[in-house]
Amino acid sequence: AGKTLTGFCVGIAQAEGKLKITDQSSKYLGSGWTSLNQTQEDKITVWNQLTMTTGLKDNVADPDCTLPACLQYADVAGNRWAYHNAPYTLLDKVIESATGSNLNVYVYQKIANPIGMKGLFFKSGYNNVYASDSRSMARFGLLLLNKGVWNGALILKDTNYFKQMTNSSQT
Repeated sequence: AGKTLTGFCVGIAQAEGKLKITDQSSKYLGSGWTSLNQTQEDKITVWNQLTMTTGLKDNVADPDCTLPACLQYADVAGNRWAYHNAPYTLLDKVIESATGSNLNVYVYQKIANPIGMKGLFFKSGYNNVYASDSRSMARFGLLLLNKGVWNGALILKDTNYFKQMTNSSQT
């Protein structure tokens, strides 16, 4: 559920006008966040990170490694899908850069507090893992089932983003 929670936060940040999923990832991560040349890196967008279509090589020694040396070129962004944790994990830095809040604060302010959810992200190696309890995750599940609405309050206001988030990005 951590990836879904992260994706939901990206949608909230976009609805607040703090980022666009069509933006280059380097806008938020800085130049050189990968080992690609600038032209290759500039083709990677937040959307590519969300949909796991960054074009980064996933069969590296440590596919969770988020260091630039581990983020190597395989194909042009958007051409190739691969389940690859590292670029997705870096969405936490995108959220932090765009909103000025760390991921846990942003989750708490925008989702957890409004719906009465407990939990937090913690680092495990390179990964961000969300720890919570069953009741809290059930609350998040209900929020998703209700298309981003909690007790009449629209938590995720970008309904188009919500549709994209809850449907496959691949055929």
